[in-house]
Amino acid sequence: MERETNDPREVIYDQTLYPLIARIQGICKEHKIAHVLSFEIGKDDDGNEVRVNSGMWNPGDSQTIAKAIDLITEKPVTFGLTIYKTPPAP
Repeated sequence: MERETNDPREVIYDQTLYPLIARIQGICKEHKIAHVLSFEIGKDDDGNEVRVNSGMWNPGDSQTIAKAIDLITEKPVTFGLTIYKTPPAP
């Protein structure tokens, strides 16, 4: 269920950024490129921050990405999260 918002940042995210992010995620997944993305796009009905976070890391990669995910999810917020963990290379 999609929630209604009056925050223009959320509308811009949905209409403009999301398609770009989906493309970036696909490229990163295909080429096993570790990344973390975080967007603060508004407030929910209770006044909490709404964030969209995405990340991917591979076994053997630096722990920097894992630490970044921990940092951006450290306090309770309303968010969407997409994380891909790729299997080890043969």
